[in-house]
Amino acid sequence: MAERIFEKNKIKLVQIPEKTIKHVGLRPGSYVEVSDDGYHIILTPIEENFTDEEWKKILLLKKEKGRTFRSGKAMLKHLRGLMKK
Repeated sequence: MAERIFEKNKIKLVQIPEKTIKHVGLRPGSYVEVSDDGYHIILTPIEENFTDEEWKKILLLKKEKGRTFRSGKAMLKHLRGLMKK
């Protein structure tokens, strides 16, 4: 299914069909890792259950410049370590 990319406030948005969302088990508020292989955009569900407070901390950290990660698993390992502090 083809979908159009929209732009709102300089943010690029694409609509994911409801059937696909349900098939992979996502819901509003779910997080996905966004990556690419040079030809395809890859969205991978992040199956980690952080509390709302932990997500707030993560989003604050996201605004800071710093580390990059090769995978969602590597990022989650780092974030778990930060949550213990």
